[in-house]
Amino acid sequence: MKPNDLLRLLALLAALAAAMFPSPAPAQEDSGGEASSEPKPDEARPDGEESDEKTPGPILAIVGADIETVTQGTIRRGTILVRDGTILEVGQSIEVPEGAEVIDASGKVVTPGFVAVDMNGVGVGAAARSRGGGGSSNSVADALDPFDRNMKLCLGVGITSGAVRIGGASGARFLFQPGPGSEDEGPVSLTVDDLIGLLADGQLDDETFDHLLAHAEGREDDGHGPLGLFAGDGSGLVSPFDSRFFGEQDRQGTCAHCAATVMEILPEPLAPPSPTRPRPDDYCVIKLTWGDLDGMLAAEQPFYSLSSSSLTGPFNVFSWRENLKKARDYLEELEQYEADKEAGKKDIKEPRKPVDDGLIKLVKKEIPLRTQASSAEQIRSMIALARELDYRLVLDGAIEAWVVAEELGKAGVPVVITPRDRRRSDPGREDSTGSSIETPGILQQAAVPFAIAPLGSSVSLVGLAGRDLTSLPLEAAFAVRGGADEATALAALTIVPARILGLEDRIGSIEKGKDADLLILDGPPLDYRTYVETAIVNGKVRYRRAEDRVYPVFDRDAR
Repeated sequence: MKPNDLLRLLALLAALAAAMFPSPAPAQEDSGGEASSEPKPDEARPDGEESDEKTPGPILAIVGADIETVTQGTIRRGTILVRDGTILEVGQSIEVPEGAEVIDASGKVVTPGFVAVDMNGVGVGAAARSRGGGGSSNSVADALDPFDRNMKLCLGVGITSGAVRIGGASGARFLFQPGPGSEDEGPVSLTVDDLIGLLADGQLDDETFDHLLAHAEGREDDGHGPLGLFAGDGSGLVSPFDSRFFGEQDRQGTCAHCAATVMEILPEPLAPPSPTRPRPDDYCVIKLTWGDLDGMLAAEQPFYSLSSSSLTGPFNVFSWRENLKKARDYLEELEQYEADKEAGKKDIKEPRKPVDDGLIKLVKKEIPLRTQASSAEQIRSMIALARELDYRLVLDGAIEAWVVAEELGKAGVPVVITPRDRRRSDPGREDSTGSSIETPGILQQAAVPFAIAPLGSSVSLVGLAGRDLTSLPLEAAFAVRGGADEATALAALTIVPARILGLEDRIGSIEKGKDADLLILDGPPLDYRTYVETAIVNGKVRYRRAEDRVYPVFDRDAR
């Protein structure tokens, strides 16, 4: 073959290959050259929608049940469509799309999942319960346990979400005093979890961390003095060897070595602790998404929780007023700082935060204060203080709420009650003290929103049966016995606690666009004989009575 013929043959083969296997267009550079008129796959459309939207998931249809929506009445033999964890449609004349997974709930009752305002030891690890999850959202998320067996027991009685305590005032904090020449204005306090976080982020070295733990555990150190601790119960600065916390020794002081090291690596200035500022309990709201961590954490710090003793007495009330004033002053200074920064001013310093983030949220009315007030006198005092200092309020354990129901209704303060909780009245004052079986009915007549709490906030087989967290629906039945109608009692399990937790736009009722937290019951929701057949959380079935068998399984009609 001649060279020219060989070249022509190779050119022909190259042309055929190019036609059969076209090469991709070269990537366009950010600058230079003409822009392609064809949109890129990841470019936003002119209407603002992205071209690579996530493909919608399959549809779950629950058909044939009587649906108790809570906020929009009862739908007889209705249909609920669920997709991607959200309620797509709810009503009677709804067509079930082809290919949808169908749950035939004919003869059953569907309600929203029940919401617990207080859970203890459900869905979180032991470390979080004992030390607190405080600090960052990552530490809270890391404390969650989607395989906690207690979740199945709660799902079996209808609890699909709730506020769980992840730490609180019983712990102690390390107190660090800045050394000479430091720009920090005062001492800062950190929990053990805060120090663990700094260690995990590589900001705190192993040697210093071990040295800190030696202080906390009362071990002999390398000659440095003991490190001061701030007691979260409001008792002030204590020794790390205080017998209340770590042993019998009683020494006090500040370790200059630890303070100097830690103050240098702190990522940002922290609020100095104050012996007069009580530390709130830490809560988060979780979904009982058994076996699935995704979507389990619903919210952090739904309220600012303080014990009643923290707001009792002239000195504590004075301190409370002062701390709220500090929070408001800080917000004003921060607003001025942002305005100066926007105006381009030089040499301006960002104001130091004098209180914790929760108190800032309280002042901004993003969350309410939740505290205990059992007597009528305490309830009146808390209402007056909240009105004076202008913050939202939720009252726990309001046993004598029936005495001041009209005042609660006018103030718009929701309460948490336990209908079976009993207290004897004072002799001669039976008409104005003690508990009353008629409290739920009296509160309903006075338009006081109330949520139901059981006698115990944890799952337990210790003591009398029916007095732990799993008796929550039974407590609502006792509210009906106390004069409330069934709709109000069901709301006390669903939409009212959802509002207290600030999640009424997601949970607490069956409405289009809300989270698909649903219960399929084999009878009326407040009948003590009723069982939860199926519990759905975030659109997925998390509990089936017939399969999980944590509660008795038998045919209701055969009873």
